[in-house]
Formats: sequence, structure tokens, C-alpha cells
Amino acid sequence: MLIPRWLHPLLARSDHLRDRGQNRILVILNLGGGNDGLNTVIPFEDDEYYNLRPTIAIPQNELLTITETLGLHPAMAPLMDLWNDENMAI
Repeated sequence: MLIPRWLHPLLARSDHLRDRGQNRILVILNLGGGNDGLNTVIPFEDDEYYNLRPTIAIPQNELLTITETLGLHPAMAPLMDLWNDENMAI
């Protein structure tokens, strides 16, 4: 399976979360409707994101940065404490 390079930092983080012991909780968010995955977890370092989405791309200065190349949509701000405390993986 080929994994995009921008996804590698998230996969490394999920390995870290796997070692949390027996007290694990799985939460699945099922976003109904027209959720746009590329406007939820945004590869802001990829010029194609902005080139192909000139009217719907989220400006880089509005993103919640989670890695050197990825950011979350500003509406995901309530989850940032979980991310920063390493209690969340994507």
C-alpha cells in the first residue's frame, strides 16, 4: 500500500498512542453530510491543495497546525487540547 508522504507524521503519532496500556478508549466520529476530508485535515504545504481549491481552501493563517505539513480546520479547535496532550490521533 502506498501512503502519501504528508500522512507519515500522523502514522508515527498513532504508534505512540498505541502504547498507552490497557486504559484505551476508541471514539469514532461519523460526520454526516458533505464532510470534506481535505478541509478537515489540510495538507497546507501541498501547493496543489490551494491550486485545485481556489474558492474553498482554508487559508494557512487560519489553520490549527498539527505537524509541519498538516493543519486542522478552525472548527476543530475544541479538539486541540486532546491533540496537544497526545490523547488523540488522526
